[in-house]
Amino acid sequence: MQMIAAGLMSGTSLDGIDAALLATDGDKDVRVLAHASHQFAQHEQDIHRQAVQAALNGDINSEVIAECGRIQALLSAPLVQQLAAISGKPIDVVGFHGQTLLHEPEQAFTLQVGDAALLSQLVNSQVVHDFRSADMNAGGQGAPLVPIYHQALLSKQEGPQLVVNIGGVANLSLVDGERLVGFDTGPGNGLMDQLMMHHGRGAFDKDGAVAASGQVRMDIVTSFLDHAYFDLPPPKSLDRYDFDLGLIRGLSLEDAMATLCAMTAYAVADGLRHLDVQPNACIIAGGGRHNPTLMGMIRDLMPCRVKAADELGWSVDGLEAEAFAYLAVRFLRKLPATFPATTGCVYPVVAGELVG
Repeated sequence: MQMIAAGLMSGTSLDGIDAALLATDGDKDVRVLAHASHQFAQHEQDIHRQAVQAALNGDINSEVIAECGRIQALLSAPLVQQLAAISGKPIDVVGFHGQTLLHEPEQAFTLQVGDAALLSQLVNSQVVHDFRSADMNAGGQGAPLVPIYHQALLSKQEGPQLVVNIGGVANLSLVDGERLVGFDTGPGNGLMDQLMMHHGRGAFDKDGAVAASGQVRMDIVTSFLDHAYFDLPPPKSLDRYDFDLGLIRGLSLEDAMATLCAMTAYAVADGLRHLDVQPNACIIAGGGRHNPTLMGMIRDLMPCRVKAADELGWSVDGLEAEAFAYLAVRFLRKLPATFPATTGCVYPVVAGELVG
């Protein structure tokens, strides 16, 4: 039975909230109805950054973290209402990821904030949230969560397909029929965005122009790939702040950006050595798809055809929001969202908590 589900995702880039509306049975039947988004105003982004810093400092009960969760709900509610107005359909359930402030899978700890009870009241709908805790309680990494949605989107494709989502962190899903593998490959846009903001050059490298004007320091890329994380077998996951800018200190902005861009691309390509099949195609989604320099580097490194998600008619920026709409329906149908080969959980896990 199909349900109408809204999904909300606020990524580690801390730039805003993406929303999507699906008609789906939580299995292979998926129809995307609408998208919406909210870009954070400066004061909203400041609160999110302060909340992240509080979490990194261990102050998880701070007032700014509670305020961040409240703001997530207040900003998400109009998006849900906008989606309902666009589609003209009543919404059965909302999948609300909230904002990840800290992710420490080795400590079996993850922190996402978003006042689900407040959101449920504001939109008059049941809300599924806290998608990661059940997986971690079952021995999993709590991430990545989207591979099962990628599998639904690719259910009619033949042969192994790779989906790489490049947000603050980059993750991949290998879909090979009913077989599913997922893990974080390494940094995504996070370090590049951080460096641009540090230099007062904006929130990101528009069109990859700064990276394109620099020279890649391959000695630094090689040192980066010596990090122990890349040798770990999947499933595995990262926090946005597990890597820092230390390796590129002393470089010009242009060379540093080119090198960070290459680090992301090489980490994606390096992830293939952990797969036992070579994919027929690699589909790129997330903010990284908007960076032509990064896309070009990935194309040069991958042994298969690289396609942008929009070439398949998918939403580049709304894909993860769609996934949380889909996961909310799976929760209501008691279908698992995570699996031993995607997060390391000891058994397939029905992920989420329901309010409203």
